[in-house]
Amino acid sequence: PKFDVLNTRDYVAYTRQAYLNSSDPDISLEKNLYGRDEAGEVARLQNYSPQFDPESPYFIGENGPFYDWQDAVANKNAVNQNYNLKVSGAGEAADYYISFGYTEQESVLQGAGLDRYNLAVNINTDVGKYIRTGFNYKITYQESDDSPAFGLAEAASSPTWQPIYDPSNRFGFAPVRRLYDDNGVWDPYRLYGVQTRSNTLAFQELNLQQFNLTRNMGQAYAEVEPINGLTIRGALSLDYTYQQRVTFEDV
Repeated sequence: PKFDVLNTRDYVAYTRQAYLNSSDPDISLEKNLYGRDEAGEVARLQNYSPQFDPESPYFIGENGPFYDWQDAVANKNAVNQNYNLKVSGAGEAADYYISFGYTEQESVLQGAGLDRYNLAVNINTDVGKYIRTGFNYKITYQESDDSPAFGLAEAASSPTWQPIYDPSNRFGFAPVRRLYDDNGVWDPYRLYGVQTRSNTLAFQELNLQQFNLTRNMGQAYAEVEPINGLTIRGALSLDYTYQQRVTFEDV
């Protein structure tokens, strides 16, 4: 389920009305929402909402665009699948069991998923009348994407007039700040007013947080029954785990 949010037109109307209804005589629509008294363009864009001001060149219109961040963050066709293959058999002097499994799990939200592979082998063999040997071995390999999920609540709080994607951007995502002025001087400001949010979908796509796990477990044994009712058994066990975390964050 999605949060029920206002479209851009209604959000602007309600915000304007909130300022108009203020009982504080020092608060006005033009000064405190639009920032018309702010001389600096950057300060106005950074601290106010000139996008709501009909007299501003940044005005988004009375029927501004609507970008559905909740729809963008949802993984509508999340795949969850599990496959298993098992083979077993036995003869006069030996028996065996082999299994292979694969699991894929995708989150209902973008940015998380898991792939797991399992292999198990079990073999037992009689060596003559008095000796029995065998081994069992299991290995699991797992890859998981641990990128922080962009939840519906966070998506619902993103301004609906802030675009998500930009085909002209080399990464395909809409930027949220202008960093330099026309002369190449560092002068950052928010592109969509004080309500501007980070483009978390871009962070998820362009950054990497991956966790890999490999676990090996096994045992080999030998049994000797020199006389009826007396069994001597020796075993060697293995339990080895390897973990790797891969992280890349754009600066």
